[in-house]
Order: sequence, then C-alpha cells, then structure tokens
Amino acid sequence: ARKVVERAVNNFDRVGATYAPDGTCAEGPGYWAYGTGFHVILVEALRSALGTGCGLELYPGFLKTSDYAEQMMTPTGRGYNYSDSGEDYLDEDPIMLWFARERRDRSIARAKLAAFDRNHAIITGGTDSVAGRKYSSHRHLPLELIWWDPTMPAGQDSRPQHWTASGVLPLAVMRSAWGDRTASFLAIKGGTPNHSHAQMDVGSFILESDGVRWAVDLGSENYNTMRKAGFDLWDYTQNSGRWTTFRVGPEGHNILRFDGAYQNVNGNAEIRALPDAADGTLSNFVGLSPLYAGQVARVERTVKLHPDRTLSIEDEWTAADRATAASWQWLTRAKVTRTPTGLTLEQDGKSLALRFELPDSATVEVQDVSQPRAIQDSPNPGLSRIVITLSTAAGATEKLLVRAVPGGSDTAASR
Repeated sequence: ARKVVERAVNNFDRVGATYAPDGTCAEGPGYWAYGTGFHVILVEALRSALGTGCGLELYPGFLKTSDYAEQMMTPTGRGYNYSDSGEDYLDEDPIMLWFARERRDRSIARAKLAAFDRNHAIITGGTDSVAGRKYSSHRHLPLELIWWDPTMPAGQDSRPQHWTASGVLPLAVMRSAWGDRTASFLAIKGGTPNHSHAQMDVGSFILESDGVRWAVDLGSENYNTMRKAGFDLWDYTQNSGRWTTFRVGPEGHNILRFDGAYQNVNGNAEIRALPDAADGTLSNFVGLSPLYAGQVARVERTVKLHPDRTLSIEDEWTAADRATAASWQWLTRAKVTRTPTGLTLEQDGKSLALRFELPDSATVEVQDVSQPRAIQDSPNPGLSRIVITLSTAAGATEKLLVRAVPGGSDTAASR
C-alpha cells in the first residue's frame, strides 16, 4: 500500500500542474468534473489515513478551479461544452461543497444549495427548471454529508462578470448579469488542438441571450462511431482522421478558416482581457496567428459585451504573399432569415439580429448541416451554419465585424 500511495503522489504533478494558474481544464467541464472529483477524493483519503493531503491540494490554481466551474455555467444553466465535453455536468457538483469548505466561502456552494431547495419536487417526478432535466443522484452524493460545513458565514457574491484565465487552456467569459436566465453571455477559448480531448476549435465561442443559446458548440462525437471509422481517437497530428469528424474538426465550430485548411495543431492562442471601456464595454483579445501559420500572416479576434447587452465579434487578418479565401463560421439551431442589414435568428419565441460590416465582395450563406457527412458523424437536428466568405489580396488586411443584437432592435444595432 505504501508503494502504491507513494507512486501516486510522486506522479501527481503531471495532473496538478495543469490547473495553474487560474484553474482551467483543457478537456472541458465534463472531464474537469470527473478528474477533479477523484482528485478531491484522493486528498481526503490521504488526510484520513495519513493526516496530510501530501500537498495535492496546494497546486497553483487548484483551489481556484471552483471559480472556473462557476464561470463555465451559462445563464441558461448549461455548461460551456468545448472540447470533448457535454453541456450537462451538474451531477458532478458535490465537490463544490468541498471547495466551499476548503476556501471558507459559502458562496461557492450556492448552486448546490439551490439544487437542494428544488430536489424534493424533482425526486417526486418534477423537472429541474434550471437545467431542464430530471434529477439523478450522483455516485458521490453521500460525500456531501462529510464535506458540507453549515457553520460557514453566508459571505458575499463576488463573482466577476468579466473573467479571463490563462494556462494550459486560456479562456474568457463575459456576462451582463449573474442570476438572470436572460442575461447576455459569451465564452471563448484559446489554446491548441494538440491536447487530450481537444478539438479544432481555437477561437470558437458560444453566445446566449434571452434564455437561448444562439451560437452553439456541439461537444463530443460518439467515440465508438469514430473507432468504427478506423480512427485513432487520440491522434492529434496535423492530418489525423480525427479532424474529418464534423463535431471535432474545423467544420463544426465558430471559427475563421483560410482556404479551407485545418488549424495548425502546433499553434497556441493566448487570450487577454482588454481594459474596460468608459461606457462599461467588456472586451477580450485572442491572438490566433499561431493557429494559421503558413496560411496568413496575422489573425486576431476581439469579442465585446456592450452595456446594452449587445455583443460583437471583430476579426482582422493580413494575407501573406498570396491571395487567400477567408471564411467565417457561426453554428446555430435557430431559424435563420435574411434582412437588409444581415440575418435574424429566431428560436423559442425570441430573436437575435446579426448585423454585418463587410466588404462588398463578401457573401453570406446559410447552410443546412443537420445531416451526417461521414460514417462517424451523428445527426445534428435543426443545425445550420452561417458562413461568410471573402477574398483577401496578397499582403492586404481585411476586417469583419458582426454585431449580435438581442431582440433585433434597430436602435441598439446602430450604436
């Protein structure tokens, strides 16, 4: 037993180092919950048996990872499902009680405590109004009795509406409010496709407002269908068959592409927060040039959340020594119709206007991508892909601006 425990502790740096400095997880919230849950259990088992967690709870960024978990929850109560992750990881949340106790911050457990208040009705046949699903007990549920400390003071909600994290996976999240299902929300990721469970989605984003997810990420493809297609699931090389899978490769993400090429698996995109504007606009910059090395000379994406809840995606790139065909992608399950200034998205009785500032040469196409394209692909009912295409001359710089306006207000769009 001593040999096994010592070997586990000595090798744990490989895992613990990935949380630094801000607690993010490159594999997505689903795998975060799975791995972090057993990380916490190991710490508690060591404390119980040996009187010490052997420092496994002290890795830089580890205790901050509860902040990451909260930021990955969108206003509609679903997760940001980047990489091979699904939207629903709420069943893993018993560990949030441990983090609340460890950090002496009761507010960290607010979501779990709210779930307790709903569970009586849910268990007797109701539905979770936040997540829209049936309640199911988690395998670690009994540990909540051990981890929860009801003597902690209530504390204050200090969660930022603008959160930016660096590390193995740079991320940025901006929201117009907490505790409001209709709030505007945008989350965007950096990093690299060359990582466990990663997808070719660097610079991709999701967007919500008025209780609807307007720009979607599809999450993971079924591993068994990918295996049946003959793919090595864990091959992240440049020409891996993994990238031909719609949900995993570049076809199924809200990204820029140049001449239809893949993103560079050796590239790594950093994200940085820009200073808040005088009017309260929140902004993040994503340096995407390493992902398109050899395709174009420079690529940048800036996302903004404005005080009126509108959002904008601003892209700029400079072509190399040859002309390039650029394309811009936005995936949605909404009904899409054309307007004089762009497009209108409609879903669940709500609407979102997309206003474009484009060169005259640009074209806008709405593609039906609901059906499988290859043997390994699952259907994606109701899914459309908005594609803007334009040509950029050799050495020229091009800009593309898309504004997302909740409710389609012309007044808001003109600001």
